[in-house]
Amino acid sequence: MIEFCRTQTSTKQGQIRLGLLFSVLFICAAVIGMTLFAQPYAVYATGERVADPWVVNVDGVPVVVVDSEEAGEAVETGLRMHYAGNDFEDQQDVEMLNEITVTKYSFDDAKTHPVVMNGAEAVDYIIGLNETSDEPVVGFVTYQYTKDKEEIPFDTIKLEDDEFEKGEKQVTQKGKNGLREVTNYETLVNGKVVESEVVEEKVVKEPVDKVVVTGVKEPEPEPEVVENEDGTYTATSGGSGGHAASGGGLSTAYSMIGVPYVWGGTSTSGVDCSGLVNVCYGGARGRTTYSMIGSLQASGDWKTSMSELNVGDLVFPHSGHVGIYIGDGMMIHAPSPGRSVCIAPVYSFYGGGAY
Repeated sequence: MIEFCRTQTSTKQGQIRLGLLFSVLFICAAVIGMTLFAQPYAVYATGERVADPWVVNVDGVPVVVVDSEEAGEAVETGLRMHYAGNDFEDQQDVEMLNEITVTKYSFDDAKTHPVVMNGAEAVDYIIGLNETSDEPVVGFVTYQYTKDKEEIPFDTIKLEDDEFEKGEKQVTQKGKNGLREVTNYETLVNGKVVESEVVEEKVVKEPVDKVVVTGVKEPEPEPEVVENEDGTYTATSGGSGGHAASGGGLSTAYSMIGVPYVWGGTSTSGVDCSGLVNVCYGGARGRTTYSMIGSLQASGDWKTSMSELNVGDLVFPHSGHVGIYIGDGMMIHAPSPGRSVCIAPVYSFYGGGAY
């Protein structure tokens, strides 16, 4: 070629021929270069070119471009492994709600350069779409059994008893919740529960009913208090209740209404609060409120709720004062110096008990 060029340059005609040859070579090179430059291609995220991309379609809709047909066909297997686990049989048993197909990518023009992924990247991409979309792009159905424990609420049974005063309530049995074991059959799409059905219930612990007893016993009529000519009071009729009433102490208490308060007094001429108790019931529980409280607590007769009191019981608004309970939140007591024995509300409650 070089020798040919030397020979041709020796003449004018040869120079013309040589020029034509170079022109033809230049044109051929330009055509080849333009053809290569205009060839369409896809690219990885790194910028590397891929000449033969493929498309993964879900129900006919393009979802992701991959670098080869093999990569596209591996996407379904990768998704099955993610949602069904590594066991091959489980992967085959899992139900896919959509159809995945792989087709060759069709370029619109030479300037189109879609971004492609390898098979593993495409699987991760579709999983991400499933997690962020309202509806999964590709759905895989799996099933599982689960067990939960639930409380069984107790019932409340209400009874009536004529051994308790009317309106009085007592809880004779505390309620306790039971426990049941529930087996559910769950349907999952891409690992999320979409349907759950109870297939078995088993009682592990039976509930215990709460029993509330309401008293219906009508209260005995209160003694009628009559003022005597000498200014004293007498209970002329009516019954008595409680431990002490059987000895007539409550009637005596009514008869003491109007007797003046006298510190340390223990007679019909004058009494203090504990002196009134001694006049009505005697001194078996002691002379002072503190000795009475100690005796009640030691004997097991101490009551911590007014609802437990019977008519005729001692009632202590506080540790330094005592009265005689007559029902309905009322008591007979010797209140304070300058006043007389009277009927008054139990203004506070510290405790009480049967004399």
